[in-house]
Amino acid sequence: MHQSKWDTLKKNNSRWGVIELLEWVEKLRNEGIGVELHIVADKISNGPDPEYMDLQTTIVQRMSQLNAHHYKDLNRSAAMDMMARMDFVWCWRPSIIEDNTLELSTKLVEMVAAGARCICYPNQLNSDALGNRYPFFIKDVDQFRKLLLTHRWSRPSRRVIEGLRKKHSLTYVTSSLSGELLPQRAPSNSTRISIASHDFKFVDPYVSHLKATGHEVVRDDWEWGAAINLRRSRDCHDWAQIIFCEWGLANAVWHSNNRGPGKRVFIRAHLQEINQRARKFGYSINIDNVEKVIFVSQRVRDCAVKMFGWAESKTVVVPNFVLTDEYRLVRRDLDETIRLGVVGIVPQRKRFDRAVDTLMELRRRDYQAELFIKGPRPETLDYMDAPGRKTELDYYQEIYRRIELDLTISQRVHFDPWANDVALWYRKVDHILSCSDFESFHYALADGVLTGCHPVVWPWEEAATIYTADWIVGDSREAADRIVAFRALSKSKRSVRQAVNRELVAKRYGHNKIFCELDEILDLR
Repeated sequence: MHQSKWDTLKKNNSRWGVIELLEWVEKLRNEGIGVELHIVADKISNGPDPEYMDLQTTIVQRMSQLNAHHYKDLNRSAAMDMMARMDFVWCWRPSIIEDNTLELSTKLVEMVAAGARCICYPNQLNSDALGNRYPFFIKDVDQFRKLLLTHRWSRPSRRVIEGLRKKHSLTYVTSSLSGELLPQRAPSNSTRISIASHDFKFVDPYVSHLKATGHEVVRDDWEWGAAINLRRSRDCHDWAQIIFCEWGLANAVWHSNNRGPGKRVFIRAHLQEINQRARKFGYSINIDNVEKVIFVSQRVRDCAVKMFGWAESKTVVVPNFVLTDEYRLVRRDLDETIRLGVVGIVPQRKRFDRAVDTLMELRRRDYQAELFIKGPRPETLDYMDAPGRKTELDYYQEIYRRIELDLTISQRVHFDPWANDVALWYRKVDHILSCSDFESFHYALADGVLTGCHPVVWPWEEAATIYTADWIVGDSREAADRIVAFRALSKSKRSVRQAVNRELVAKRYGHNKIFCELDEILDLR
């Protein structure tokens, strides 16, 4: 029997697809297709169709007949979190609505952007937003049945997810409106800044800060190892007063070797710049044309200075920043189940095996423990198919075999796909593990601590100085000891420990502090 889970959110009336959902689920169940139905609905409205003037009674009765799980008073955050765990999210509305609307469903946008499989009607608006090949379009119960019986359900493509996030983000909408409604004259103290990068995820909040403080900013998009549009990059370079290269890769090589008169070039380096595959870029950077290379850790700076022969005076260390407003402290009432969390198990240096070892150790001691993994599995990543990655893939396959063969943990390792819901995901984790061989900062650890997760950190270099030696463990046995000891504390002592840990991260790496340091280096203050 086929088991699937659905969820529908918040408000219902007869034209929003809830009647079809209930009728179709009943029909498919009668055909032997198992469907588990979860409905979040704090408001059920009657009408506007005459046959559904008593819709509230009708829906409640049908939900009872179908043994549906009905959640009446979840807040928005809890509702979104629950929907993200479903096999599918019901965003389907009948053609009378979908063929006559000019607006995308807010729930559809939010949940597809979060990586959920959202069932919806294939009108032109939805097709334009999601693409004609979006796999979860249905028009009727026959297509609904066919979807359920599909052997394997994929997730929305990264292109679709990122496209929705970008087009419907606050930053994009604000930028679009400001172009139409606000004057485009820059303040007299404005600086023109071009941000050159292949990956903006660690710098985007700082970009927003630069714009908010009156500076003009453009994005210069690069690939990891080459230009995307060299003419565009040259135009950005010529326009800008400051060129800020996020990552010291191909972008930094070109801008440092083609610095125009009066231009100031800065590079922010993380960790991969000193790894074997990326070192070629550091050797080709014209350091004489660079104002400063900003490193996020002292160890990476020391290694780069020695490796590339750069003068130390050309470098400075400014740590990564954390968004203290986005990751808020959540007090946890611990129960008998120990919930371990890891964000990202790729590449191999993330040491997935250590997390599994810790879970096994806790189970050996008869504790109820589970391990939650947030992020893509290696076999789903295209670049892991490269010949040079075979040994690395073998490493993961061996861990999967260990999990499968050990009945004490085989049902206790959960893989949660990557989505824009990490802040919510931390809420179901009690202990955040940082198992890596090496890191430059490890955002997942810092963000988890901000939300109240108990940190368990293997001794990667600088971990004790970036954070504190109190978080460090030597192996999986010590990790299990530390976890058990923390849970044995009284609730008040655990709360104090959570607050102290959060304060350590926020005080050292809070975004306001780090933004001021970057502004000073760029001479923007």
